[in-house]
Amino acid sequence: IASINNNRPESVDEADFELLTPADDAYRLRPVVIDGSNVAMSHGNKVVFSCRGIKICVDWFKARGHKEITVFVPLWRKESSRPDNPITDQEILNELEREKILVFTPSRHCNGKRIQCYDDRCILKLAAE
Repeated sequence: IASINNNRPESVDEADFELLTPADDAYRLRPVVIDGSNVAMSHGNKVVFSCRGIKICVDWFKARGHKEITVFVPLWRKESSRPDNPITDQEILNELEREKILVFTPSRHCNGKRIQCYDDRCILKLAAE
């Protein structure tokens, strides 16, 4: 990667370029924050929560050199797949959690109802940092 020094805008030669190294701020890639629910449901055609879609997304960013990748998924997605909430390739969630890429947002059951935190708030908070 190179940046142009604008000292002599009328001509460009090697002296006008400054080589950047991975240690330079301009070279550093931005952190990536992924809404795992949206990615998984899109990959599953809005019918199935496809964990494979999350893995494909993470791998795409890794292949481009990104190191800081965070995926948010509600904790209840660890539950077994059910006909009304099908989940495929669920082991991928555990794999990404072990790699410290995936973060589960809080959820719990109260009087038979699932209560979950607004995961978009977690996503936006990290993205803003």
